Amino acid sequence: MLKKILRGIRTGLLGFCVLFTLLALIFGGLYFRDFANLFSVWGIVNTAYIESPDRDSLIAGASRGLVEGLEDPYSEYVTGEEYQETLERLSGAFAGLGIYFTMEEETPTVVYVFPESPAEKAGLVNGDRILSAGDTEFSGMEMDQVSEVLKGPEGSLVTILVEREDGSRVELDIIRESIEYQTIYSSRLESDPDIGYVHISSFSQKTPEQLGEALEGLGDIRGLVLDLRQNGGGEVTGALGTAAYFLPKG
Repeated sequence: MLKKILRGIRTGLLGFCVLFTLLALIFGGLYFRDFANLFSVWGIVNTAYIESPDRDSLIAGASRGLVEGLEDPYSEYVTGEEYQETLERLSGAFAGLGIYFTMEEETPTVVYVFPESPAEKAGLVNGDRILSAGDTEFSGMEMDQVSEVLKGPEGSLVTILVEREDGSRVELDIIRESIEYQTIYSSRLESDPDIGYVHISSFSQKTPEQLGEALEGLGDIRGLVLDLRQNGGGEVTGALGTAAYFLPKG
């Protein structure tokens, strides 16, 4: 009896959701025929697929497909979990190794090790090429994919395989710690010390502040190279605050 009641409640809720959706589409100037193919595919997948599909994955896939249909490289659908990860990255703080790296020949290469970071304590140095972390090999991966593998819960252990500049290889055990992510790497050019160099890996809430500190640290220079290669984008306000250093007011 209880099962019949629960089944009736589920059926009623489903019917209400369908009715509400149809009414919303009609009053919004859209019609069922515009979505007939989508509903048809939904029905076939749910009834004819060899296994019972995960409906959350289907909804996420359909939503992602709608945004991809825009064919706009700057528009992307993200799930709730992915959104939280984005907020974490934009806040500029997470548990990781404490390094800044770029992709050289499809391999993450360390260009800066944060002082007193887990990476420095483990012996990671500038110029090291990180070949793998645990069972994950990095060859051919994108920069953001590598970052996700290197990050992890605070206090967790990750073993990385490193290739030194002399060609030797060594495994390093690193305990992840909560660190402030530096989106700015700065130095003076070796060939011309009067020229400053600043690379911005992404735009977080703290990027403008970090840029100001970097420019102050460079001191008196007669020129500046601003490197935005491999920049993954980020927060609009962070980008605006960064641009304000170089553009006239307004």
